[in-house]
Amino acid sequence: MWCWDGLTWQVPVVLGVFSPGWVGHVGLAGGIRLGGGCVRVGMTLRRLFADEEGKARFESWEPALSPEVPGPGELSVSAPLPAVTAMVVRAPAGGGHPEQPEAGRRLVVVLSGECEVITGGETVVGRPGDLLLVEDTTGIGHASRTSTGFEALMIVFP
Repeated sequence: MWCWDGLTWQVPVVLGVFSPGWVGHVGLAGGIRLGGGCVRVGMTLRRLFADEEGKARFESWEPALSPEVPGPGELSVSAPLPAVTAMVVRAPAGGGHPEQPEAGRRLVVVLSGECEVITGGETVVGRPGDLLLVEDTTGIGHASRTSTGFEALMIVFP
């Protein structure tokens, strides 16, 4: 987390990718101002999959980037992810769906609001800039709900 103490930015060493679509402040590509003078930088990447028993599970997901540590003026880039289509989805406050497997593989990028994704014993909250690789296409599946409503970009894979 980047924090402003009134004189200087307190900045941790962060390697990786900044969140897409976030409005940055001067010198803060990809930051969003939070309460208390702090700015959230980066994103949470998770994978949702069905285990051997058909139960949905979460794990951290880190796509390989090359180069691992970019030089000045360089970007770290992942291998291309082939996509069929992309669509913007919106859910109203109080919306959601019951437990079910996903119809196909998708990458969900939360654009606004918050969405809770629920598996048997775990709940993950997606916030703006977070990515969820959804691959629980078999088994029990997952449920979702939102108290705030949310918008997301859903990228559909073959």
